[in-house]
Amino acid sequence: AGDPNSGFIMVHLPSTSSNPPSVPGGELWVEHQSGSSIKLTNDGKITMTDPSGSILSLLNNGTVDISPLLHVAGPILCDGSVVAGGDIITSENFASIGTTAGTGGFTIQNINATGTIDAGVNIKVDGTIIAVP
Repeated sequence: AGDPNSGFIMVHLPSTSSNPPSVPGGELWVEHQSGSSIKLTNDGKITMTDPSGSILSLLNNGTVDISPLLHVAGPILCDGSVVAGGDIITSENFASIGTTAGTGGFTIQNINATGTIDAGVNIKVDGTIIAVP
């Protein structure tokens, strides 16, 4: 039955030195010998980890959690608000249409904003500020 070209497990021989993880019924875990893993859990979440401790989680509530650091090599487009519980740091231009709020500091080369910037602390700008009320 099924596709004869599909992969399958014929035999699984756990050893006492390398016991398989205890996976709850209904869940799917893929763990690599390097320490990387992907887990699909019964609560509908998907979690990917790597050996360095980076974690990407789809939380089944519309939220994506990335820790400890998100590095983006290109532009970020946000159609909603940007809310930061820490510092917002950029060495490039910072453009905002709408509200940008942060409880940390802002260190920005240039600001081009249409809307409100509510920092709650000092804003350091190493360039030009263009504000349109």
